[in-house]
Amino acid sequence: MLSTHFVACWTYLYLLPVFSKSLFVQAAYNVSERVVNAYAYVRPFSQIGSASFVRDDVLYTVGGLSQQENMTKPTFNFIGFHLNQQNGTVWPEPFLPIVGMPEVTYAQAVLLPDNDRVLLFGGHNDDLLDKNHTLLVYEYRFSTSEWRALKVTAAYNATENGTVPKNRYKHTATLAPNGKIYIYGGQIPGTTTRFFVDLWEYDPIIGRFTEIPIDHEPISTIQITAIALPDGKIIYMMASYLEDEVLRQVWKNAWIFDTKRRIGYKQALFNQTMGSLPHARYGCNAMLGRQQFLDDSISNTQTRLYAYNEFNILDTKTWSWLSPKTVRGEIAHPRYDAAAGLLYGKYWMILGGISEFTWTNDMNVLEIPKVSSSTNSTDASAGIFTWLYNITDQTLGLSTDDGDESSELGGGAIAGIVIGSLAAAALVVTLAWMLRHKKGGSSTLMTAIWDGVISMIWDRRVGEPLWATIMHSASKLLVTGLFIAYCAYSIIRITQSPETTMVMIKPVARVRVPDIRFCFDNYLRSDALNIQSDTVSRPYALEKWWEDYIIPLNDRYHSPSYANSIYGDIRCWLFAAPPEFRLEYRADDQTSNGTRLRFLLGGGMFPSGFNTNHSRVHISVYHPDRDPNKVVYNISEQPNLTNADIQEWLRRDMNDQETANTYTAEINTYSSIGYQLKNHRYLLNVPWNTVGFAQSRNDTPEIETNFRTSIQDDAMMVRNALDVYPASFMEIEEEDQRIDTLMSTFGLIGGMLSLFTFILTRMYGARPPSMHGWIMKLPFSKSTRSIERHLLQSFGSLGQPIPFVHPIGHHLLSAHQLEDHHLVEISHGDGDAERRDVCEEVDLQVKVQHMEEMHKQEIHDLKRRLQLMELVFKAYYMDDEIFTRLHDAHCAEEENLVVVAAAH
Repeated sequence: MLSTHFVACWTYLYLLPVFSKSLFVQAAYNVSERVVNAYAYVRPFSQIGSASFVRDDVLYTVGGLSQQENMTKPTFNFIGFHLNQQNGTVWPEPFLPIVGMPEVTYAQAVLLPDNDRVLLFGGHNDDLLDKNHTLLVYEYRFSTSEWRALKVTAAYNATENGTVPKNRYKHTATLAPNGKIYIYGGQIPGTTTRFFVDLWEYDPIIGRFTEIPIDHEPISTIQITAIALPDGKIIYMMASYLEDEVLRQVWKNAWIFDTKRRIGYKQALFNQTMGSLPHARYGCNAMLGRQQFLDDSISNTQTRLYAYNEFNILDTKTWSWLSPKTVRGEIAHPRYDAAAGLLYGKYWMILGGISEFTWTNDMNVLEIPKVSSSTNSTDASAGIFTWLYNITDQTLGLSTDDGDESSELGGGAIAGIVIGSLAAAALVVTLAWMLRHKKGGSSTLMTAIWDGVISMIWDRRVGEPLWATIMHSASKLLVTGLFIAYCAYSIIRITQSPETTMVMIKPVARVRVPDIRFCFDNYLRSDALNIQSDTVSRPYALEKWWEDYIIPLNDRYHSPSYANSIYGDIRCWLFAAPPEFRLEYRADDQTSNGTRLRFLLGGGMFPSGFNTNHSRVHISVYHPDRDPNKVVYNISEQPNLTNADIQEWLRRDMNDQETANTYTAEINTYSSIGYQLKNHRYLLNVPWNTVGFAQSRNDTPEIETNFRTSIQDDAMMVRNALDVYPASFMEIEEEDQRIDTLMSTFGLIGGMLSLFTFILTRMYGARPPSMHGWIMKLPFSKSTRSIERHLLQSFGSLGQPIPFVHPIGHHLLSAHQLEDHHLVEISHGDGDAERRDVCEEVDLQVKVQHMEEMHKQEIHDLKRRLQLMELVFKAYYMDDEIFTRLHDAHCAEEENLVVVAAAH
């Protein structure tokens, strides 16, 4: 005994079909561009109104409408869609047997329990508009790969002996557990809103129809949902009007047909958790999902009037609508008339369909959770429903492992690392310089660091009052804080730096011409394209082999699509001139190609039935060095295009999303296009470009165009023509530049540092810095000894005392003064003490002689001290140019005196 039945409803939009070329709707499920574009002339993922069934976990679609040459004509497509459960890949099988298959749309297919025979009921095409036509019934056998039409017979019954069902489409055909097929309702051929209200039972064993009398008055039986439950009941979801509302239809009732009791009855539906009844939807595909062979869930997709992206569940035990508690993944876009089927008991595959404005060209997969055997009806809504990106990808396509930004450091990070490294290096060098003479453990290191920080903030000069030192230290703290804040602000600007474009223009006399693709829409294969210019006539253009520049494009490689194409009859030509073909500013030479080109869009005026209202030419303009058509149609290579660029262009072009430089010229119009070729040097997304010089760029050929068109009356001679001319005779190069880089930021930081230093210097004064820089102060013994050795070689001959280190006289300064001025008292040794003792014992004459000798020694020391000071000042602190020129002046004066004296 079955415990509970669940009906899950995925809601879409139903709209009277307005057939148009696809605007691409990107699928939630990842189908490669190679698979989507592999069969351009079949377009397996873009179809509506096909009959579908599932066999051996493969979804098959039969007939329907597709984005081929004529989207109003049913196709012979018989396609199987495979889903690999191991790796999640999807691939279509479009070459199944079609011999004997009917060319219909909106038929219904049923796979019989023998898993071999498929029955196709009803369908629509332009030859089946007779409402009295007998129902179409076809059979396909997988064992023989053959289609054949079956004879339609009916049993004698109480209604009317031997009456057979009439042909119909947009009906339901449901296989019941008793092995019989029940056909209900559908649209009457040749009408727009009329429908059948009848129920037929078909026995596939004997091939006979039996009409079952019913007493039911539905709002409509066109494209409703039907599903068979294992207990023999068939649920038909019927629209009902809300009370006091004649425009809003909801699912508040279902019509149930019991195949065992052969009776039908209305079943009321309730809104248990949703808050409101779901809107009625039509144009559905229904499927039955088994879950642990006990609980059944029914899912369907439906649409009507407006687009819905709801997902609802119907509990057939309580007949209550439920809402799923958790739905993950990128939800499928609204659509109707899609094909759907349940694969592997849990993957609901939905492909194709159409919405208000667009065909879809995608596939979606919804994973249905398992429902445990329980009497709790909320189990069906408690599971996790997942719109899959790939059945093997648990991240739903949101993984960023392959992203460029996550795989490499950004420019801001590089800038921060560089500036931080420089600051850390400066700190290490400063600390090492302060500790170069210190020895000891960790306490010595911490003490030295603390002393270094204090010395940078508090540096009281000798003789300076305390209040001045306090103001000086406070000013340094304030300026340091402002400088650090500005550095942080500069780093933020580097990380968030915008880009600007510099335009370089060079006038030229001759310019290249663009590549132009002409796609003739609904010209019924009577399209024609000719070319001439303002100086080259059409016959002369043929003599100059200009017609070789016009190439017909094979739609077997690729076929573009356009939203305003009614019939899908698209035939394209490509104008691609060689690089040496140029237009000139002045066409004053006999060999000139002219100043503009004129394309004559001929054809399309002669075949019978030609509809000028639906004929037009779609024009796309490309830079000749960046034309994807040349690659796709095997014309030539394009080094400026990567494979990713080609695939992206194919996706957009197949689905009318290529809007740049794409125009439409209606029939009997005159149009003109002005173009400008240019080379754009884009900055690459590499960390080096944050430095600010020798930046890495990508040269990308680009084109800008302007389009104008006007309708011409019968009196105008120029019709169905397109003039193409250069907007200017210039070679334009655009180069992107980062506004903030490391180099420019370092300059600004240096300027701010100089400004702050100037302010502190003017306010509190400053002394000249040391002539030895950081390199000479590196705390390495080898370099230190080298500097000291060279100083001794240059100045050591003068010996000691040393100016500014030793006091002039030891008796002039006290010990406290020596400490304040950081002076070192020179030691005279024991000999001085002995001489003092001797001096006390000798007579006065000896004492006077000794004092004279000491005075001479002091004068000699003072001379040596003064000489050493001059040498050091000359070597490190002063430019002796003035003194040298003064010396030269004295020499010149002396020479003049000698000359004057010699003359006398």
